[in-house]
Amino acid sequence: MRRLLKFNKLDKHVLILVSCLFSISLIVYKNFIFGEELYIYSDIGSDTQNSYWPYLSYISEMLWSGDISFWSNSFGTGNNIFSLSLLLFDPFNWILFLFGKTNLPLLLPYIAALKNIAAGYLFYKYLKTINISNRSSLVISLIYGFNGYIVLWGQHYQFATLMVILPLVLYGFERFLQQGKKRYFIVSIACLSMYSYYFLYMFSIYLFIYAIFRYLELNQFSFSHILKTLVKSLILYLCGVFLSAAALFPALYVVLSSPRISTAFPPIFSFANIIEYTTMIFRLMSNDLLGTASTFVGYHNYYESPILYSGILCLVVIPCFFIYSTKKSKIIYSVFSGVLLLFLISPFFSYMFNFFSIKSYRWTFVIILYICFLAARALDLIFEKNGCKMRFPYYLFFIFGGLFTILCCLKYFDWSIGVVKQLIFLFTVTSGLFVCYFFILRLSLRDKRKVLPIIGILVLALTELSSFAYLSVNLNRVLLKKEVLTQKQGYNDYTTEAITYINDTDATAYRVDKTYDSIFLNDPVMQGYAGVKGYNSLNHPSYIDFLKTLEVPFKRRDHLNYLTGLDSRRELYALLSVKYILDKENVISDESNLIYKTGDVSIWENNYYLPFGFTYDTVIDYEDFVKFPSYEKDVILMNSFVMNKEQEEFSYFNKVNYKGLSNKTINLFEKVSKIANAKQVNSNNSEGISLKVENTDPQIVVTMDKMLSPRTSSIILSIDSPSDTELQIFWAEQLQFKEINSKKLNIKRGEGTYKVDLGNISFDSLRIDPTNEKKDVVLKKAELSYIEYDIDEFIEQSKKLSEEVLQVDKFTNDSIRGSIHVTKEKMLFLSIPYDEGWKAKVNGINVPIRKINIGFLGIPLEAGYYTIELTYDPPLFKIGLYTSMITLILLLMYFFYSRMKKML
Repeated sequence: MRRLLKFNKLDKHVLILVSCLFSISLIVYKNFIFGEELYIYSDIGSDTQNSYWPYLSYISEMLWSGDISFWSNSFGTGNNIFSLSLLLFDPFNWILFLFGKTNLPLLLPYIAALKNIAAGYLFYKYLKTINISNRSSLVISLIYGFNGYIVLWGQHYQFATLMVILPLVLYGFERFLQQGKKRYFIVSIACLSMYSYYFLYMFSIYLFIYAIFRYLELNQFSFSHILKTLVKSLILYLCGVFLSAAALFPALYVVLSSPRISTAFPPIFSFANIIEYTTMIFRLMSNDLLGTASTFVGYHNYYESPILYSGILCLVVIPCFFIYSTKKSKIIYSVFSGVLLLFLISPFFSYMFNFFSIKSYRWTFVIILYICFLAARALDLIFEKNGCKMRFPYYLFFIFGGLFTILCCLKYFDWSIGVVKQLIFLFTVTSGLFVCYFFILRLSLRDKRKVLPIIGILVLALTELSSFAYLSVNLNRVLLKKEVLTQKQGYNDYTTEAITYINDTDATAYRVDKTYDSIFLNDPVMQGYAGVKGYNSLNHPSYIDFLKTLEVPFKRRDHLNYLTGLDSRRELYALLSVKYILDKENVISDESNLIYKTGDVSIWENNYYLPFGFTYDTVIDYEDFVKFPSYEKDVILMNSFVMNKEQEEFSYFNKVNYKGLSNKTINLFEKVSKIANAKQVNSNNSEGISLKVENTDPQIVVTMDKMLSPRTSSIILSIDSPSDTELQIFWAEQLQFKEINSKKLNIKRGEGTYKVDLGNISFDSLRIDPTNEKKDVVLKKAELSYIEYDIDEFIEQSKKLSEEVLQVDKFTNDSIRGSIHVTKEKMLFLSIPYDEGWKAKVNGINVPIRKINIGFLGIPLEAGYYTIELTYDPPLFKIGLYTSMITLILLLMYFFYSRMKKML
C-alpha cells in the first residue's frame, strides 16, 4: 500500500486536489462545523435521526463499555448485531466510535468531509493507473469527490463510504490487469465485501463488464487468454471475499433470513414511464433541478430517484472521446455505453441490481464511475492532443434540448411555484457552466502549457461543486440543532432518567414500553432499554412472524421495517414480560400502578406482567391456532403454547381445551341519552328512531352503564336514507368526543344494513351522526356486539403461568443463566425471538431449543431442578472466521513463496 499512499515533491497535483476538496468541504459543511446545526436530518433524510444516529451510538457505547455482544435486546424484542453490518464494518465509523457516544454527532460532518477527500484522492490514484495525465486526473477526481451520489446518498453516511472503496477496487484491478499485482485487488475486494454484501453484489456486475472491455482495449482478442484472465480475476475476487468471510457470512445469514427478501421478474424489454426518463435527464445535470428534499417532484423521492450528476464538465467533454479516440476504443466503449444505457432504460436491470427483490436505482453509482472514467479519457485527449476540437453544435443541442425537455415534461410533474423557479434558475446556471467550460476548453487548444485553462476549469469546478453540494446538503433542509444534545428533549428527554431509575431499582429481566416516542421507534436503542419497538430494514423474522400471525398492526406505512409495538394488548404485554410502561399523558389503565415520576415522564408498573422464563403444561397445534381470530389468539397464549404437531415434544403435553369466547350484544336504542340537532318523530325506541333533521349535524348520544374495554367490538346499523350520505360514529370516555376517535361510513340511498368494526377500544359513550345532510332519516336498528375482557380469568391464568418460573441470576444481551424447579413435564418459554444462534445447556448438557409461540424460544423440561444457560453465537460467524483465517494464512504463504522465488 506504500505506493497508494505515497507523497513526494512531484505530487503537486495531489496537493492541489486535496486542497480543493478541503476547501469545498469547508463551504459545504460550514454550518455543521462552525454553526449550531448537526449533520442530522429530520426531513426526508430522517433516517439519520431515526436509525443511523441511534445505532452508531449503540455500537460506540457497547465498545466503550467493554460489554461486546452479538445480540441486542434493544432491537425490537432482540436481534443479531450483524443486522447492522453496513454500519458496523464501515471503516470511517470506527473513527466515530473512538470518540464515544457523546462526541459522535458532532464529528459527523468531519467524517463526511474526510470521505469526500479520500474518494477524490483514491480516484486520482485509479486514473493514474490507466495512464491519465496529472492535469486530467486532478480535474475529474475533484468532480468525483463531490459527485451527486456521494453528496446525496452520502447524507445516509455509510453510502458515501461506498464511493471511497470503489476507486480502490478499480485501482487494485488495474494493477492486476496491467502489472499482474494481485494483493491490491484482493485487499480491496475484501474491504468492499466486509463493508457491504449489498453493494458488493451490485458493483460485481459492473466490474465483470468493466473487466471484459478493459481487457479488450489493452490486448488483442484471444478467447483462451481472456478466459484465463477472467478465471484468475475470479480467483482473486473469491480470495478477497473469503478473506472477509468473518463479517460477510453472518451478515448474509441475517439478510437471507429476512422476510423482505422476495423475487420479482419484470420483462427484460419493458420500459419505465416518462417521469423516470425525464428525471434521469435532469439528474445528470444536478441533484436539485426537480426540487430539493421534500419539495422534489421527480420519480419516487429525493434519494431513491436515479442519481447521475457527475459534474457539467463531464457532459461537455465526453463527446470528444467518441470523436477523437482510436477506432478500437470507440467501438469498445460505444458497446459499453450501450449496455449501461440499457440498464437505465429497462426496469428489469433495476430489479436485477437488487437481486430481483425490489426496483431501486441505488445502483446508479456505477453510471457515475463510468461517466468520470470516460470524461477523464476525453479530457486527456483535449489536454494532451492538440488535434481535438470542441464541436459547438453539440453544446447548442444540449441547451436547447434541455429547454425542450423542460417544456415537454411540465404536464407530467406536480409542480409548485418554488420548484419551477428553482428549475429555471438551476438550468440557467448549468447552461452557463456548459458554455463557460466549452470556451475555456476551446482556448486551451491554443495554449500549449494550458496553465490558464486549467486554472479556469478548476475555479469553475470549485464554484459548481461547492454550490451544488451546498444546495443538496443545506438549502431548505430540516436539521437538528446542537442544543438537542444538552436540553431535555428528543433522545435526551426525561426517558433517560426514568430508565436509570428502573435499572437502579429492579435487577430482574423485563421489558419496557412507551406510549410516546422521544424521537422514533429506535428509542430503546438510544436510551438503553429492552423494548418491543424498532426500526430496521432487517428486523428479526421470528418477531415479525409473531406480530403478523397475531394480527398486531404495523402502524407506520404498514411496513415490516417499522415495529410499532404490541398495540397495548394486555396478554401480549404479559407474555413478553413488559413490566414497565412509560407515559406522558396519564392514559394508562387501572391495571398498572404509578411508581415514580421524573419530569413529564411517569413510570407505571404492569400489575399482571409475567416474569421472564415462565412455563406451560398445555399445547395447541399451530394449524389449529391460526384459525382463531386475533383476540382469541391472545387468550389461547395465556393457556397454552403453540407448536407444530410434527415436532416430537408435541405429544408430551396435554392438549388445550379451549371453548372460545362468548359474544354479548346491547340494543343501543335503549341507551340513548340525548338527541341533538334533530327531533325524534316516534316515541317508542324499540321500533327504531325516526329523525326530523334540523341541520347537517344530527347526533344521537348513547351512554353505557359502565366503561367497556372489550377485546373486539362492532356496531350493526339498519338505516333508511333518502339519499346517498355519510354516517359517522364516535366513541369516548365521559362524552369527550373527538374526531380522531371516530369512523365514517358511506350510506347508500334507501334501506340498508351496515357493520362498523371498532376493534378493542375502551369507551363509556357513543355518538351516532346518521347523516351529514339536512334530510330526515330513520334508524331501524343499532346494536353493539362485543366480546368482553374477563380480567378475573386473565389474573387466574397469569398466576398459573407464574407458578414455576426461571430464577434469573445473570441476564446480558447474549448470555442468560438461571435455575428452575418444575413439578411435572413443562415447556419453558423465553420471550427471545427464535434464532439458530441461541444455544442452551440444561445442567451443563447441550439441549435443543424449540420454536414455540410462533417465533420464540422454548426448552422442554421434565420434572426436577435445573440450571439453565443460554448463549448466543451468530450463525455462520465461526465458519466465516475460520474461512478468513485459513484464507489469510494461505495468502501469506503464497506471497511469501512468490517473494522468495523472485529473490532466488
